[in-house]
Formats: sequence, structure tokens, C-alpha cells
Amino acid sequence: MTPVLVTIPSSHFCEMARWALERARVGFREEAHLPIFSDLASLARGKKPGVPLLLTDEEKLRGSTQIMRWAEARGPKLWPEEPALSEEASRWEERFDHALGPATRRVAYAWLIDEKELSLSLFAGLVPRSELSMMRLSYGAARLYMRKKLGLDGAPLEEARRTLDEVYAEVGAALAGGKRWLVGDRFSVADMAFAALSAPVLCPPGCGAPLPTPEQLGARAGAELKKLRATPAGQHALRMFREERR
Repeated sequence: MTPVLVTIPSSHFCEMARWALERARVGFREEAHLPIFSDLASLARGKKPGVPLLLTDEEKLRGSTQIMRWAEARGPKLWPEEPALSEEASRWEERFDHALGPATRRVAYAWLIDEKELSLSLFAGLVPRSELSMMRLSYGAARLYMRKKLGLDGAPLEEARRTLDEVYAEVGAALAGGKRWLVGDRFSVADMAFAALSAPVLCPPGCGAPLPTPEQLGARAGAELKKLRATPAGQHALRMFREERR
């Protein structure tokens, strides 16, 4: 069968899996769901809640790292062949998975959670209409749930902003001196993971995920986005989408 990628279409972890599959020229069908409904879709396939989930004839792969490894076996290398560089790339990817991804998700959700029509418009035509209708009717309750689950106010949100600044500073330092790549002398999983997991707070052109334009965001969110885009790390992520996300 044609592989099926179960996603939340705007998820940056799903964008990382999508990017890897498209880079490897793997034909696949995307099955997109709204948050919460995506957990039900995963459970229905006998897997723990969470996406991305890749379904093939042979196996069910959950999580972007597993999917990237599967895609790499069928396309261009994402991990360098040299063991030391491969380990370095994996360290970066793990750092981004555990720190950057949760931070950008929290900040981006905080930007959008009170923008009901804008948030729902990002999913129009991508997820089942029944899910969109149910979310529209229950948006108030869903908003309260997501605020509590993701920590979109107060100390948790400020911690996410601090983490975001710290990771961007680390990436900026690693790229100092005119380096074009985080590891070695070519594009790797480190660059892909950084760019994809930065997408929610950079809203880059060329992203495969539905994201708002900077103009659609409010003044504070727009100012935060522009500040991040202007950093060396932000510029690197934007270049990855421009040059590598084809």
C-alpha cells in the first residue's frame, strides 16, 4: 500500500517527518487530523497517542526521528557517514526535540489560542469537515483544555521564551564565523530539525505546514516573530526552507 502519514497538519514534528519523506521522494498519503482527534487516530491503529505516525505494509513508525531514519534508508543521507559527525548531528536533533520543539509549540499556541477563526482557517480543506465542525462548536472548552495542557500563560510561557532564546543563542554560536551548516559541510538532520521545529515561531515561506502569515498575527506576536527571524539562527532556519525545502 501507499504509506500513510497521520498528522496534525500544522505540527512542526509532523513537518519534520513530511520533509524527510518528500526529500527521499517517498510517495505517501497524508491523513490529517485536528489535535485530540489525532490521538484517536493513533489509538485506532494500535499505537500510543501522538503523531506523526507512518503506516507502511511492514510496520508502524511513530515519531519524527523514526520516520526520518526510515526515509533516509530510501533517499539522501540525513545523518553524516562519519561516526563523530553523526553523533554530533544526533545530539543537536535530540536537543531540538526536547527543548526547541516544546518551546516553539507553547509560544505559537499562545499567539493563536484566542484567535478562533484564524486558527480554524489553517485547517480548512485539510482535516475532515466533521472534526472542524465539532471543534468550532466546542472551541471554548478546547481552548481552556489546551491552555492548561500546554501551559500557555504565566511562568510556563516565560520559560518557553527563555528556552527559545537559549537554543537560538546556541545555534547562532555554532554558526559563527560564516558556517553554513550545523554539522560538517553539508545539510543534515541537525539543520532539518532546527528549521522544522522553528517553523511555528518563524512562519517561513516554503513550509509544508499551514501557518499564519506574520501579517495575520497580532502586534506582540508579530514583533516576537520578527525578532526571532532577525537572529543568525532565525536566518539559518529561513535559508533551510528557502534552499532545502523543495
